[in-house]
Amino acid sequence: QNFGLAIYPNPMDDESVIEFELPNTEQVYLQVVDLLGQQVLSLVNGSTAVGSHRVTIPAHELAAGVYFVNLKVAGQEVTRKIIVR
Repeated sequence: QNFGLAIYPNPMDDESVIEFELPNTEQVYLQVVDLLGQQVLSLVNGSTAVGSHRVTIPAHELAAGVYFVNLKVAGQEVTRKIIVR
């Protein structure tokens, strides 16, 4: 299951929006990691209600480059690449 994980715009200049959908209330961990797998931003860390969710990533918090957005829900992990210009 990919939880409807979407990131736009990608590549990002000013900010990007991450959207995901939960079928149940779950513990959610949403983070941005660098190419070495080191966490650079923690966006969600805790119990999250059923339904659609939107989280904004401000570009000023990231140096230009390639990153991965990791969504961990109920023992499953979904990863998407994001590029910051």
